[in-house]
Amino acid sequence: MSKLPSPLLPRFTELHNLAKARQGELRVAQHTRESLSQEYTAEVAQQKFENGKEIDRWMLLKDIHLHTHHQGRALVVRVFGEPVYLNNVVSLVNVVEDEAGDVEKVQLFFSSTLPPQAMLAKGTVIAVKEPYYELCDGSSYLRVDHPSNVKILRQEDPWFLEFFKTPSKPIPTAAACWKERGNQALGLKKYTDAIQCYTSGLNTSGLTEAYRRDLRRNRAAVNLLAGYYDAAKTDALESLTGHNDDESRKLDTKALYRAARSSYHLREFLVAEELYQRLLAISPSDEDGLRELSKTQARLIEQDTGLYDFSSMAIFINKTEVCATKDRGRGLFATQDFACGDLVACEKAFAMAYRSSTAITDVTRLIDVDTQTEHWNLAGTLWSKTIRKIFANPSLAPKVLDMDAGSFHRTKTPLQMVDDTPVVDVFLVNSIIECAAFGAIESNAREPFGNNPNVSVLEYPTQNPVGLWINASYVNHSCIPNVAHSYIGDMMILRAAKNIPKGTEITMAYRKPHADPEIRQAEYQKLFGFRCTCNLCTTEAQRSGFHKLLVNQAAEQPLTWVLNNIEGMARFAEAQALVITTIHAYSTATHKSMPRWSLPEAHACMMFNYRSAKDLDKTEECAIALANDLGYQITVKRTKVHLDRTNGYSDMIMVDVLTNLTEVAVRRGHLDLALEFQSLAKEMYIITNGVISGMYKKYGKFE
Repeated sequence: MSKLPSPLLPRFTELHNLAKARQGELRVAQHTRESLSQEYTAEVAQQKFENGKEIDRWMLLKDIHLHTHHQGRALVVRVFGEPVYLNNVVSLVNVVEDEAGDVEKVQLFFSSTLPPQAMLAKGTVIAVKEPYYELCDGSSYLRVDHPSNVKILRQEDPWFLEFFKTPSKPIPTAAACWKERGNQALGLKKYTDAIQCYTSGLNTSGLTEAYRRDLRRNRAAVNLLAGYYDAAKTDALESLTGHNDDESRKLDTKALYRAARSSYHLREFLVAEELYQRLLAISPSDEDGLRELSKTQARLIEQDTGLYDFSSMAIFINKTEVCATKDRGRGLFATQDFACGDLVACEKAFAMAYRSSTAITDVTRLIDVDTQTEHWNLAGTLWSKTIRKIFANPSLAPKVLDMDAGSFHRTKTPLQMVDDTPVVDVFLVNSIIECAAFGAIESNAREPFGNNPNVSVLEYPTQNPVGLWINASYVNHSCIPNVAHSYIGDMMILRAAKNIPKGTEITMAYRKPHADPEIRQAEYQKLFGFRCTCNLCTTEAQRSGFHKLLVNQAAEQPLTWVLNNIEGMARFAEAQALVITTIHAYSTATHKSMPRWSLPEAHACMMFNYRSAKDLDKTEECAIALANDLGYQITVKRTKVHLDRTNGYSDMIMVDVLTNLTEVAVRRGHLDLALEFQSLAKEMYIITNGVISGMYKKYGKFE
């Protein structure tokens, strides 16, 4: 993901330095219970919503020091206001009181409950581990960054203080009461409350095994709905009776279905298949089991072969592997030969952030005063979604937390569980997103090139989706890439743009190369933190002074005029002049077969104008020249076409080149040659768009 300097950085830097200067000062109470109660009423909350270590010492609010992590200590406080949901990063704000009657505001980042407001619901008692007290821009609050640093306490919990207990609400002692409360919470979609009720029921004494299995089966259902697939699978399997009577078989069918669905969501398709088969052995005519088994087996075929029903796809990455490169960290390598056009990989995003109907609340500005950079897009939403998914399903964490995080210092300690919750370093996750996330598009398969990442229908680029694809994140950049990537929903498709032998590193273009190599390298350094050393960049670094002058002059031409008036005669002479003055810069032997990035727009303008004038010879000449601009070499021998893709850059305009050459061949009566060009046009379209859909809407069908 790109980083841009922020105009707000001076102010945030000033606040950051002020915080450092006041670090360690003792907190001074600034609020009363009455004043904060008025700020956090139910009406205000609704209005705003619509628009890991062992604790050895407890503390009170009066003991807190400014801008200090109180390691090894914890606060127990009760929430007395209504929770206010701010955005996807600062999930909740509310007010709390301790047993001494002292009050303070609390900001909770990344709530781990469903719904999020349950963590700071009015009357909830929470333990805040290693509290951090912040004074920022005149406002003070307790700040909780890591979801593992806050725990909801129940009256039966040993940490629950006597001061906060409410005798008017006696604690149920019977598992049946807890089960009933859990069922009620489930009906209200209060999933966190339902899970805690079933858990409390399981913790009561004197449970029969049958009742214990009932509670686990119920908790599995809630965990499945809440997205806690690890826990759902464990509960469901623990609830199996293994008995043969009709009632037991009915209950085991439910449990196996929940375990299998959880495995499917975890992308464990082999496990899901085995569980569905066990389900059908008990209940052969179960419609849900038959349907889901068929869907799971389809995913397994896709996963193994890469033969896809693109309307519902599985991950296909088993023909590639992550290995160390010579000088660019880790990379993705082919484990088999790929022919041009082959599907190299198809991967579902681990997490993806889309704009919603209230897109302005999804777009967040994340400012890093240490690196002096900001993100102004959906990265905050992606950050929140990634943390929630890891927190809910710890089995998914290792692959994510092993991704490139730049210079972030990480520990080698595996993911730890404390108080039955995973300890997730949210700042490590943020660094991973900064290094590895992709800007995507809202794909539209019905439209021409509707899946191509260079096509965006959004008015504001900050609202473009962003996603985290684990395997694809290891693909390094090249200005002459050997794969092209496209999107169908949250699936990223990688197709071979040329033949790729086994053992070859997979490369993609992070962005279309700028015509001026020096500007191009500056962009890569600023946005991605590297200088490109691909064959094109290495060749252009050795160019002569004359070549630099011509190319730089061409690069200064407005690159959008073609798109604005692609067939306009007013620009035709300008395009011709640009070609005449610049093409000589690429005539040397070292540059001859390389892409010529200062010329494609000019040759495209000429090609479309000659086509409108029905000048077949000039249309063909400009189409072949445009192919050369993109690094492709076209050779025609009688009825056969050879397309040399060695240095080619697969671009949407190359489909226009080949369809124009198809039309020229048809008009000349060379139908065999037209079929050759049409076949290449289809292949190029599929490479750049992932699938064929949308092609005929733009180009029609060749009869």
